[in-house]
Order: sequence, then C-alpha cells, then structure tokens
Amino acid sequence: MLKYLSLVVLLSASFSSYATPTPSINVDGLLMQKQYLKNINQCATEKSFNAFIKSAIKDANTFYQHGTYAETIEETVLNNPACFVYSASKLSQKECQTLNQAYIKEPFFYPRAMLSDALSKVKGINQTCLAG
Repeated sequence: MLKYLSLVVLLSASFSSYATPTPSINVDGLLMQKQYLKNINQCATEKSFNAFIKSAIKDANTFYQHGTYAETIEETVLNNPACFVYSASKLSQKECQTLNQAYIKEPFFYPRAMLSDALSKVKGINQTCLAG
C-alpha cells in the first residue's frame, strides 16, 4: 500500500509539472502593441493629434520621416477615421490638400482603396478636402 501511495504521489507531482507551463513574456511584442495602441489613440487629445498632423505636413522631408508619419496616419485612418477627418477639418485648405495628397492619395503602407473605404464611412467627409 505504501508503494502504491508513493507511486501515485510521484506520478501526480510529475504530471502537475507538465500541466502548468512556465509563462514566457515577450516584452518586445508587448512594447510594440503598446506603441500601436498609442498611435491609433492619438485622438484622445485633439491638440496633440492636430500638432502631429501639422508636423507630418511640414517635417516629412525624407523617405524615413514620411514613413514614420504615414504609419500613424494610415493606422488612424483605418482604425479611427472619424478622428482623422475631424482633425483634418481643422487644417487650412492648403494644409488639408497637402495632407490628402501626401498620405491618402499616395499611401505608404496600405492600399489607397482601404484608406478611402475607411474615410467614406465617416459622416461629413464630403464637406472636407478629403472628399473625392
């Protein structure tokens, strides 16, 4: 009986060690997710996103700078198009046209059709320079 009890205890201990996996946390993946959520939630503070868009229009002088701005702009258009349209409506006509040309009509990461579809779902898009 003692041997049988010992065997049961040993087997249950060995199976329990296999049943509970050791958690491996991918810190880089979590940081990338955090940055992604921060990017698409830019509209939480209207002034910062408006400033970001104005910087994207003025400061994107190199291919890499343009890509960095385009990443956030395109993700915002796809995931929060109403925010993007609202922020674009606060720009001057010239700034809005520049934004439209540089980031919507000539996108960096996503197909133009995807961005246009996302924007077309926003009420009031026809009253902005982003229409068409």
